[in-house]
Amino acid sequence: MAVSAFALFSSGILFFLSSICLANAAGGSSSTFLRNDTGAGLSPSYRSVAYFVNWGIYGRKFNPQDLPVERLTHVLYAFANVRNETGEVYLSDTYADLEKHYPGDSWSEAGKNVYGCALDNYGAEHAAGKRFLLTVASPADPQKISTFHLKDMDPYLDFWNLMAYDYAGGTFSEYTGHQANLFKSSSNQQSTPFNTEEALENYLNRGVIPSKIVLGMPLYGRAFTNTTGPGKPFSGIGEGSWEDGVWDYKALPRPGAEEHTDDSIIASYSYDLERTFISYDSPLVAECKAEYIRLKGLGGAGQLLDTFDFYAMYFGVLLLIVQIAGRGHAAAVFAHFLLSNSANFTSADWVKHIRLAQDAQIDAFALNIAARDATNAQSIPLAFEAAQAAGFKIFFSFDYVARGPWNQGDVTELLLRYKLNEAYYTNNGRPLASTFEGSENAEEWINIKASTDCFFIPDWSSLGAKAAFEKGYGTVDGLFSWAAWPSGPQDMNTQVDVSYLKHLNESEGQVYMMPVSPWFYTNLPGYGKNWLWRGDDLWHDRWQEVLSVRPEFVEIISWNDYGESHYIGPLHEGGYELFRTGKAPFNYAENMPHDGWRTLLPFIIGTYKNGHAEVKQESLVAWYRTTPGSACGTGGTSANTQSHAQIEFSPLEVVADRIFYSALLTEYATPEVIIGSTTQKGTWRNQPASGRGIYHGSAPFDGAKGDVEVTLWREGNRILTLKGKGISGSCSNGVQNWNAWVGSTQSPS
Repeated sequence: MAVSAFALFSSGILFFLSSICLANAAGGSSSTFLRNDTGAGLSPSYRSVAYFVNWGIYGRKFNPQDLPVERLTHVLYAFANVRNETGEVYLSDTYADLEKHYPGDSWSEAGKNVYGCALDNYGAEHAAGKRFLLTVASPADPQKISTFHLKDMDPYLDFWNLMAYDYAGGTFSEYTGHQANLFKSSSNQQSTPFNTEEALENYLNRGVIPSKIVLGMPLYGRAFTNTTGPGKPFSGIGEGSWEDGVWDYKALPRPGAEEHTDDSIIASYSYDLERTFISYDSPLVAECKAEYIRLKGLGGAGQLLDTFDFYAMYFGVLLLIVQIAGRGHAAAVFAHFLLSNSANFTSADWVKHIRLAQDAQIDAFALNIAARDATNAQSIPLAFEAAQAAGFKIFFSFDYVARGPWNQGDVTELLLRYKLNEAYYTNNGRPLASTFEGSENAEEWINIKASTDCFFIPDWSSLGAKAAFEKGYGTVDGLFSWAAWPSGPQDMNTQVDVSYLKHLNESEGQVYMMPVSPWFYTNLPGYGKNWLWRGDDLWHDRWQEVLSVRPEFVEIISWNDYGESHYIGPLHEGGYELFRTGKAPFNYAENMPHDGWRTLLPFIIGTYKNGHAEVKQESLVAWYRTTPGSACGTGGTSANTQSHAQIEFSPLEVVADRIFYSALLTEYATPEVIIGSTTQKGTWRNQPASGRGIYHGSAPFDGAKGDVEVTLWREGNRILTLKGKGISGSCSNGVQNWNAWVGSTQSPS
């Protein structure tokens, strides 16, 4: 059983971090860590926090003026003490805090009060509109976390400094261990007494806002001597840079030691022939942690500074936060909308569809418009009129395939006509434009962009990530992949997404638009299409991957493409014309609603954008095919298609005769599935560790036929019941319908 990504699922993030960050090791180095890098301006969306410790002025001779303030947004002076009995705050070192003289200070005792007055005057002069911040250094130990009233504290705090370090150390641990690992080790649990992922989830599940959490990271290593490796007994801690057992970052790895990275937990260490184990964050692990901050939507990074460790500063976390922050936080979710399926839309139809999209927290329709399509002249103005009235957004996705390439002048004219419309979606003031293929017309977009200043994110998927990136270099502002379905019988993965990100990361500021789709089945011989790709768990799994990758944009494929069965919008008879023109054997969308797939989107999209979302209503969604795969003829359908350079399979090899269900719950519930007279206890394949979030599972047909009922039980009480379309052994015209029926139900709000 796995833990759901919708409670900030760790394995998907671990896969992504391993693919993006640790894969750099294969090339011998990480491109982020360049010794001649001088840094960049700080992104205002992230905090770069440093603790200046008052003991640094002694042996280390590290003074306030030595702080690299150009790389910091916040400096925290450490530490004042608090008397447990009274709450009184007092200084921990009066000499360091108040009495030490710095260059330029007078040695005249007669003027000792001048400094205090000058400080007061400075504060009075610069205090207008400003206030003190309230922060807390918070633990990662679950027992200590449980003593905090986190949800009550969060509204009053500006941010939390999560002490995601010192998980293990020679003076307080029984075994050698990693001091700042992201994840728990399943194979060597003694080496990871604590882990950052579980600590973070503890905070989020108790109501802390992710963007208020600053992830603390160590700029030092902790040593264990006379040991055989991580998770093993040891005796002693050895010497250190300033204190026994603790080494400055610049001194690591030690001479003769070999550095290792454990990609299963995102941690690094060194080990030498003297049997000394030192746990610290290598540059590679620091890079992964910076990416982790972005993926989780956290507020930044923090560390303790008490030495001139500028190697750590220049090649460590602060610089990484600056660089990775350039990719930005998750921004928006779009739905691909086929304008040709709205030929007979009235204004009321547009309003209905737009309101449903808004209810699902979708930000805009990507309006797929084909060149020379008679629908455009009437439908585009109606769409913008309805969107403007509803406060919704639209942008153009120019289809270069359906009716051939677009004329460059026509593209320019449409963008110029609508770019200033209040309903047109813009990114940083620039009108967004996309395509469905059209890579052979890439050079035309140089002139189109010059005339319209559009923000251009094309889909040139048939080229592959590398070739699409090279084709659009200097022209595109990002790339959109159409690869939203798995190949053959395997589950969906992020390999294609990772390849896009790899190339986009090579060009500063370019974004990725990630595709999400619930299903794919088309039987339209008139269009040369009769294909099936694996759906099954896809709608759940793909969003899980979105939460791991956290791209800048997501596009759902699609809102209303009934001919390819991946619609999530309502059924509309006006869109059924394509079944006639495409010479379909039957209308495989009729009476097969997909509206239920939108039910969980507010929670999912909220989690994608903010790192966390509230469960406002418990909900249940179920989807399945209504006939067993072997009940009827395949209709000539192939799973995958040779036209896409894929190995073809029989549909029976890639889809399962199962009822799939997802639930948004505040706590655990037991699923039960009834088909006709057959009752079976369902199972969860994925569930949130905290009990709160999205659960997902399925149950087999097992030859049963009849009405379908999916029920969730909690403590003997029926909390949700969904009654669905029955499963039958017969098919329309003897041809299998590989489309899915989708339904949903919710508790009272």
